[in-house]
Amino acid sequence: MRTYNTLNDLLNSFPTGPPDGITFEIQSAFMKAWPYIHGFRNEKGEPWTLYPRIMVSVSGGADSDITVDLIERIGHPQSEVHYVFYETGMEFDATRRHLVYLEKRYGIQIERIRAAVPVPLGV
Repeated sequence: MRTYNTLNDLLNSFPTGPPDGITFEIQSAFMKAWPYIHGFRNEKGEPWTLYPRIMVSVSGGADSDITVDLIERIGHPQSEVHYVFYETGMEFDATRRHLVYLEKRYGIQIERIRAAVPVPLGV
């Protein structure tokens, strides 16, 4: 997946017009997230970030997929992004396979953390 050096380059990479064009909501989300994830440039033009370490909880659901895609498209040259999946003991095999898919698709590692007491035993 390609990452971009500027927000304009990223936004211009999306298709325009119906039915696949970028919506205002998607454009707005990328514009809001860009400085927090990609970082800033100071008055001397040097890169810097308020968030050198970012942790992202990944559930394997649609919202997590969108978050991973957004972060990886924006790029995080000044930040270390750490993806985590919290295992409850009740995961579907499809969810586990999907996590592997995300890792391969984006070239990331998702750490799996098991609950001290799985949900079925804790209830």
